Amino acid sequence: MMRYLHEDNRLTRLFRELRRMGPALIISIGVLYVHRAGLLAPNDPLLLVAHRAALATIGFCVAHIVRQPAFPYLDLKQEMHRENVGAMVMIGMIYLAFILGCTLGF
Repeated sequence: MMRYLHEDNRLTRLFRELRRMGPALIISIGVLYVHRAGLLAPNDPLLLVAHRAALATIGFCVAHIVRQPAFPYLDLKQEMHRENVGAMVMIGMIYLAFILGCTLGF
């Protein structure tokens, strides 16, 4: 059991990222629940904006969790920002694809 909780393990990284993004995920899921359950009027402008923001937040969280194991060589450390602009553009495009997919797909 202890080898699965080692610091370099992907499962440990996943749990750490879920814990770090937990409040945003909880708020987003709450907004989605309010929207889908019909607790507020479906044409309320505030609810529509909050619904799209919640979908974008979930898309960002999914992109962040998927990017790390899929592209481990694309690291977000400070040294890379100055050296490799192409990698930063690629990371931005990955995040953009997930955010747009979640926002426009639902």
